Amino acid sequence: MYIATQHASLFAIDADTGAILWQKSFINPAAGINTVSPDNVNCTDILPESSITSTPVIDPTSGTIYLLVKTNETGNSSSVYSH
Repeated sequence: MYIATQHASLFAIDADTGAILWQKSFINPAAGINTVSPDNVNCTDILPESSITSTPVIDPTSGTIYLLVKTNETGNSSSVYSH
């Protein structure tokens, strides 16, 4: 199964064992790439941070997973990533 988090991470987890098969983080604080705070978007509906709020989509033909990740990179930007 795949788990997407508000902390900008995507996990692939074995549904039978619970083992983490792989994990991808879309932030890099050392490079100034962080999650979005409520102050960045003037919205307090999602606390304390926001990043991946939608459900990832898998293309079964190519085996590609698509997701929308919102990050703060010296301002606000949203990007679509595939893995």
